[in-house]
Amino acid sequence: MSSGTPQSSSWSSGNELGTAKWQGQQIYLTDIIENVQRATAASDDFKHIKFELTFGAFTIFKACTEGKKIDLKIEAFVMANGHDASREIKKQCKQTDCFDDFFFDLSRACNQVSLSSIAFSRKSGLAKLACSRFGSPVLLINIATEIAKVFAEIAKAVLKSSELNAATERAHYAKVIRRIEQRGIPCDVELLQHLHTDSAALWQNLVEHHDPEQLVYINGRFDLRAFARFVDAAGIDYPSTPAGLPDLKKLGDMAKSFPILKDIYTLYKLDSQLRSQKLQLNSDNRLIAELKPLATITGRHAPSSNSFVMGLAKPFRSLVTPEKGSVLFVLDYVAQEVGIAAVLSGEQALQRAYLHGDIYLTFAKQIGLVPDDATKQSHAAERDLCKTVFIAVLYGMGVSTLAQLLGCTHVDAAELLAGHRQNYPQLWLWQEAIIKQAREEHELRTASGWRVFVDHSTKPTTLKNWPIQAVGADILRKAVMDCDNAGLRVLAPLHDAIMFESSIEDHEVHIHQAQTLMVNAAKHWLSDFPLRLDTQLVFPGQTLCPTNVTGLKHFVGASLANLRGK
Repeated sequence: MSSGTPQSSSWSSGNELGTAKWQGQQIYLTDIIENVQRATAASDDFKHIKFELTFGAFTIFKACTEGKKIDLKIEAFVMANGHDASREIKKQCKQTDCFDDFFFDLSRACNQVSLSSIAFSRKSGLAKLACSRFGSPVLLINIATEIAKVFAEIAKAVLKSSELNAATERAHYAKVIRRIEQRGIPCDVELLQHLHTDSAALWQNLVEHHDPEQLVYINGRFDLRAFARFVDAAGIDYPSTPAGLPDLKKLGDMAKSFPILKDIYTLYKLDSQLRSQKLQLNSDNRLIAELKPLATITGRHAPSSNSFVMGLAKPFRSLVTPEKGSVLFVLDYVAQEVGIAAVLSGEQALQRAYLHGDIYLTFAKQIGLVPDDATKQSHAAERDLCKTVFIAVLYGMGVSTLAQLLGCTHVDAAELLAGHRQNYPQLWLWQEAIIKQAREEHELRTASGWRVFVDHSTKPTTLKNWPIQAVGADILRKAVMDCDNAGLRVLAPLHDAIMFESSIEDHEVHIHQAQTLMVNAAKHWLSDFPLRLDTQLVFPGQTLCPTNVTGLKHFVGASLANLRGK
């Protein structure tokens, strides 16, 4: 960062958490910590300067001047990984002198502070550190730097050294993600322009192609009562709202069990997303979006569902295509959550089944649902059913929810869950122990130090699944960091996968290198247990949209062809 004298137009509020803008450039609070001491003159001009450092929608630092008097207010919207450490931190602060030299009467009222959350966490309590009039002008950038130092001292006073190191690493990860965001994802610009300018005509072609008889879409719009008649005629026991109409929040889950609903669900998602999508290009005509690291209680990313191309319906992935001379590849952890659960629970049978091959097909054979020579191709429906059973167990679903998802009786759902418990009893015992531990200790934490506060309102389903998701986030963070440190071109972290870009000449070497680093990242947090990887490779002229997605050609592709032909 260059030095200079702040003017009233130089500083502005940032629109990302933990950021401010300096002369139009986004900066993180950690950038202030690590970089500059900007000089500014203590003159009458100073009274016109206003400075805000925003934290999401909240202001964590705000100063304005009146002549040579300064009103300063700091509001830190932070969480110590979900753990309520208010009393502990207040007590620690009273025992340290970290505030003593910080101006005159800075309040010690602080709540739930950790180094990682100073700039990057979004939820939980609000801490206010207030200081009234100062006797002389203070350099604004120095104020910001001192504030950062104070928070760092609080973290050092309260957090154990291992937690502090982990918190610092997470802060560094957020900065790596910022670089990745700026890199962008290569895009079919012409197709994106059509989505922006011809979305109405595109949508009309989609509906005419997939619902020509207007069974669900009447005059181009989803008709809820028509949909109710459709599922009733199809014999689907579809969940209802209190008003007696189909619950559209369940449409995605129901589409997984009833193929007849898949196209309707895709159209339903496209209906809103074609109108609400906010895909943006940078100056290099590449898609950019906020990836929002560490934004959930499990430490996962939470990018916007309408501005991140991978958060939209899969047909939108046909927008993603390599530039000339480049290759895209996505490495995806296979059944990551099952593998993590196998290790955390110590369930040896589940570990053996995961390492053996297709865990869902293995389970189907164990409960006698398919013959021993069954394959993914020969018994896809049964395999999908067993995958749903695994998801139900890992997310703590009960018999009723599983029966609804599978469209089966409660008796059949109960038998499937009993079969799972019989084959993997240690996993079920571990889930019960996790709930008991969380209730007693009022928190859960991973080996990395990421934790969540637990109270009486925390649902058992959350407690069962939280360790699996949080460790998955730990694995992905390490994988991204290691790949970035190795010089690989990371384009985006996904839920349990990473997207890369490489030159055609080097892509085989880079794929092997990335595979090794991602497997090692999993082994690091899973006691040397390896997670398998799937690889999707995309060459110029191809798109990232999966070949098994109906919309690859018939949705966006075919409709665009129709538009071009008119």
